[in-house]
Amino acid sequence: MSVKVSELIKTYEDGKSGDFSVWVDKLELVAKLQKVDDLTTFLPTFLSGAAFAMYKHLEDDIKEDYPKLKAAVLTAFSVDRFSAYIQLQNRALRDGEAVDVYLADLKRLTTLMGQSEPDSLLKCAFMTGLPTEVATQLKSIASVEDMGLSELVNRARMMITAENGETTSCTAGKRRQHWQRREVRCYRCNKLGHIQKNCFQMQGNASGEV
Repeated sequence: MSVKVSELIKTYEDGKSGDFSVWVDKLELVAKLQKVDDLTTFLPTFLSGAAFAMYKHLEDDIKEDYPKLKAAVLTAFSVDRFSAYIQLQNRALRDGEAVDVYLADLKRLTTLMGQSEPDSLLKCAFMTGLPTEVATQLKSIASVEDMGLSELVNRARMMITAENGETTSCTAGKRRQHWQRREVRCYRCNKLGHIQKNCFQMQGNASGEV
């Protein structure tokens, strides 16, 4: 079955089409799929508005060299590090969004900020954007600060998957209320009403009791 290129990639217009760096990555994948070699011609056909106006005013030597052309448009329309930082501060796990999709977007934003070793920043941003109850449960784990990003993501995924199983019949609004109102569960003894750091089993062990 043949697929039109226009169904795979939409035109890019500044302010309406999101981050150019994400868009152009998809454009290159579409070009590869369609076996398009001349990206210097392919790219501008999908620009519109301010983006195409900017392209028209580029020097010919830039228009004819794809790496230079891509770099010029990236410079003009990509999210700068300051905007990326603001987006990172405001980014939270969306209703029904997969944890891995959420993490991928956080990584994209930290990369735009120029962070070469972003794990510490990613962990903080990841925790801040989680539902309050999940973040509280994670913080109750004594080793959470020393935990690697992968382990942190895996634990959050398991908690959210369990919660999603309990709330599949809820509407989006009811689900948000559910996060705020449900009793907390201890992930040590699996009982409701307290979190792990307050678990009586841990207190018993600390005092020498079994």
